[in-house]
Amino acid sequence: MSRTILAAMLLGTGLTLAAPGCSIMPWGNRTVITDPNPAVPAVKLDQASGRHLIVMHVPTGGWTLNIDRAEVTPEGRRVFITARRPDPAFMHTQAFVELRALTEVPVDTHIEVVARVLDRHDRPKSDTYARVVPVESFDQ
Repeated sequence: MSRTILAAMLLGTGLTLAAPGCSIMPWGNRTVITDPNPAVPAVKLDQASGRHLIVMHVPTGGWTLNIDRAEVTPEGRRVFITARRPDPAFMHTQAFVELRALTEVPVDTHIEVVARVLDRHDRPKSDTYARVVPVESFDQ
């Protein structure tokens, strides 16, 4: 089969192939997933009520954590989260805070978390998320 025919078949089905080490594009949308981003606060995975619980360790109050969506992957599920920085118009205590978000993913299903960090009132200009490497504890 020629490369031209193979390329046409892949484009017709909406599949995209990426070279190793490049960002990936999941099925059905244009979300870009990059390597871990140091701007994303530390994340730990826990469980509650038989489901995965995402716990984020942030430096002050005023941060928010939202689950944007989850998608099925060959390995399990990928959960997209957005953390928003505090509103600079308000004072916030300088104390570490743990934010929690309960997913719909059962604990027996593998989970991958990808995140983005936005300012309080920013509207996302792109769907770029960074892989999250969960920590075992926040004491590190």
